[in-house]
Amino acid sequence: MVIFNGPPSIAKSMRFMGSGGGTYSAQNREYIETLDYFSRDNTKVGKMLPFDFLQKDDDWYHKGLNSKGKLMHEIWHKRI
Repeated sequence: MVIFNGPPSIAKSMRFMGSGGGTYSAQNREYIETLDYFSRDNTKVGKMLPFDFLQKDDDWYHKGLNSKGKLMHEIWHKRI
């Protein structure tokens, strides 16, 4: 996960803001991220972030609350 200053389509500076990562599981339409590191706030390490997900063709949709507790909805598209 890489965090920019807003979504790439609207971010003007595209400057790097931080990074985080860890492990995940996905089953029964529930996707859970567990943060192993988070450069912007190390108190978030160990936090589990559950999301609802749907995979349709080459698109992955997930929505839930981010590490700040704000609603997020992302769509990832497989690129070949």
